[in-house]
Amino acid sequence: MTPTVPAATDLLVDAPAAVIHRGGCRATACLLPEQEIGALDGAVRVYEDGRVVAGLTTQLHDFDAAPLDLGRLAPGWHTLTAAYTGGSRYQCAWSAPFTVLVLPATTVADLVVPPTGVARGGSLGVTVRTTDASTYASGKVVLFERARLLATGEVVDGVGTIGLPPDLAPGLHRLFAAYAGTDTHCPSETPVMPVAVLAD
Repeated sequence: MTPTVPAATDLLVDAPAAVIHRGGCRATACLLPEQEIGALDGAVRVYEDGRVVAGLTTQLHDFDAAPLDLGRLAPGWHTLTAAYTGGSRYQCAWSAPFTVLVLPATTVADLVVPPTGVARGGSLGVTVRTTDASTYASGKVVLFERARLLATGEVVDGVGTIGLPPDLAPGLHRLFAAYAGTDTHCPSETPVMPVAVLAD
């Protein structure tokens, strides 16, 4: 029997119902030809509202499942369709629409306290990363002593500082910082840390 060129294909997508933003959670797209008639070429693209989703195009070289990194999408609900562009031997194909919920990344915040103490009006370091340490967060951080707000600061790419108020009395204080979160990263708090404020 003479093979039909280009051969008809089906495109199947296996996607989780929910993924974490920047969490490396992947769907897979698998091209199923009606008949194999040689090497595979072409690409799989992902569409949302009729537009190609940037960063999710995968070039195909074989019939193994192609990964689609859905963690690149912004948090929220997305209804997507994958498409095989077609190639020299195989016809183009579309998957059935699929829906995925992208959740903001969970974060871990830490307060960086010098072991020798901090001068009055000095600064503490703050780091904020995702729980899997794959990315770092940016945004507002607030320093507290119990329920008393002491100071605010910013973290950029996971690193920042908070200046102590100059009127904070010398002695031992138990402080913590709270990261406010963003659209892409969840809020978090540091553990309560003893901080020695040094006398002048």
